[in-house]
Amino acid sequence: MSAAPLPGPHQRAGASGPLLRVLGPMTAQHDGRELPLGPPRRRAVLALLLIRLGRVVPTEVLVEKLWRDAPPRRPVGALQSHVSHLRRALDVAKGPGEPSLVRHRAPGYVLGLAPEQSDAHRFEQLVAEGRRLLGRRDAVAARDRIAEALALWQGSPYTEFSAHPVLLDERGRLEQLRLTAVESGAEARLALGGAEEVAAELAQEARRHPARERLIGHLMTALSQLGRQAEALELYERTRSHLVAEFGVDAAAELQRIRTAILRQELDDGPAAEPAVPPAVRPAVALSPPAPTPDEAERPAPPGAGGEPAEPAGPSLFAGRARELRLVTRAAAAACAGHGHVACVLGPAGVGKTRLLTELATSLHASGDAPDVVWSHCFPGRGYRRTGSGPRSCAGCRPPGRTPSAPPARRSKRYWPR
Repeated sequence: MSAAPLPGPHQRAGASGPLLRVLGPMTAQHDGRELPLGPPRRRAVLALLLIRLGRVVPTEVLVEKLWRDAPPRRPVGALQSHVSHLRRALDVAKGPGEPSLVRHRAPGYVLGLAPEQSDAHRFEQLVAEGRRLLGRRDAVAARDRIAEALALWQGSPYTEFSAHPVLLDERGRLEQLRLTAVESGAEARLALGGAEEVAAELAQEARRHPARERLIGHLMTALSQLGRQAEALELYERTRSHLVAEFGVDAAAELQRIRTAILRQELDDGPAAEPAVPPAVRPAVALSPPAPTPDEAERPAPPGAGGEPAEPAGPSLFAGRARELRLVTRAAAAACAGHGHVACVLGPAGVGKTRLLTELATSLHASGDAPDVVWSHCFPGRGYRRTGSGPRSCAGCRPPGRTPSAPPARRSKRYWPR
């Protein structure tokens, strides 16, 4: 069931009362007109009633919260004066005989405003509904509800009431709820393939809230899905260092699980589909030339080849292996960040292993992170024979402590499996 939108500032809030906004500067509006709420202490009375909407707030509690240790000579009379002025301001839509919005009910007062007429209460309703939908795996509806809730947030609430601790506590609670909404919204959008917008939004939030581990985990997931595994792993290390330095604790188990999944290239890629291939084009990987037989390998190289057979032929159509390309790209990024492992591309002859790695080398070269490449062939019982190289140093992304490899001309005895 669709949630009814909160009335806008130029919409009629209804006969029961005006629209009260506290997610940002505190205002009351009716029929597009702002209502006068009076001096700070009178506004504080309204705020204290609003945070207990629909419940009676005893007079003695209001007096204590308003004046604390320095009440006036007649505190109850002063409170009644503030309530009287608030009634005149807020009861603009009330007809003769209708009860006031600020009602006396023993032993105190109650604010008779509908929850839909308060942006803070509407915000809480939408966030709760969005989280329920997310728990039911309805990512689209959850995303929409949470986006509607966050659209109500125009700034921190109750900032003008720094002298009233109970209102500062309420501000902190709502700010934490906003972060929960941001995290839940990010989770829903990741499930829908929105890694790019999640990464852009959460980067700033992560800087402001470095100990918010669920938020950090969603940002790491988004970065990994975008092929930015090195950044995701660096973010984890910064977060872990902050937690140890500030609180003396390690990262939570869930954040550690995300890090491990990134290192092992096991993190879910989400629902991102592979690029569409026109129907006229066969969606298959271009086949690389078959490896030479042992007899062919013993023949002299053609003249002008410098004693070494040529590298694989130039690029041809590459389709149908987007997921595999993402996996090997992540493996390369992890290696550049110092977290790499041996990664093997296995499969029968002609399935496209060489073409996949050629595509990887091309993409890394375009990004400025080109690795050293050595081509070789493997023959049963004879090991590996180096047949050519297209090297480029990757010293710029080599982990600390690693020394640059030797120049290409001096690496004639290095043999890497294909």
